[in-house]
Amino acid sequence: MNACIGLIAAMSAEIHRLRKILSLNESFQQSSILFYRGSYWGKDIILARSGVGKVNAAVAAQLMIQNYKPKALLCFGAAGALSPDCDIGDIVLGERLIQHDFGWYTAGQFVSEKIFIYRGKKKEKIPWFLSHPNLLKTAQEIGRWEVFGNRKIHTGVMVSGDQVICTEEKRKDLALRYQALATDMESAAVAHVAYLNQVPFLAIRAISDKANIDSNRTCLKKIIPGLKARKDFEFALDQSSRFVSELLKNINLSKL
Repeated sequence: MNACIGLIAAMSAEIHRLRKILSLNESFQQSSILFYRGSYWGKDIILARSGVGKVNAAVAAQLMIQNYKPKALLCFGAAGALSPDCDIGDIVLGERLIQHDFGWYTAGQFVSEKIFIYRGKKKEKIPWFLSHPNLLKTAQEIGRWEVFGNRKIHTGVMVSGDQVICTEEKRKDLALRYQALATDMESAAVAHVAYLNQVPFLAIRAISDKANIDSNRTCLKKIIPGLKARKDFEFALDQSSRFVSELLKNINLSKL
């Protein structure tokens, strides 16, 4: 297989549209990770469905890097908005990726911590992981094209953790603590693995909700919001898949 681009998303719903756009039909499984392989616009593509959460995403990223040696690694799918500037269907490009659940609780308060990384005897403390500047620049240029209707393209901090964020209090805390635009459950973990293996990385997420679902609603009150939430989720997945497919056309692997 020639130099390829690796794509990772958590759920079948997140990869289904993109798999159809890219015509990736050959599938195989390693560990619990489902992979698809093919080519698109002259580029070899490996697409993985990791499963939800940081550990699943990290396993998928490491398997992909070890077995297929991608020249670039992209994490995509849906995300919850933390910033009021982000609306349903907007695209968020993760310039900095942070694991918001890494730290400790003391005196009833959560204190975030930098990630510890060992390289031989040397210890690094990493506050965040950066997307590759050339990948980010290419994605930002695509965002200027008028192909996404009136949806906006945002660039900034994205946070990840093994938590579904569904309260206004937690949403505001994450937005203030990290100046974050959006939250998901995988991107920072894939960025972490990409950093360890020195593979160019970019996170692309489409906003599917405002990360403030009230879990105390009655069943009757959940019916209509549930239908709208499903529609918003489907719209976000359409946006994410369209954006990634345009990005794949324009990535220049020789500049990474």
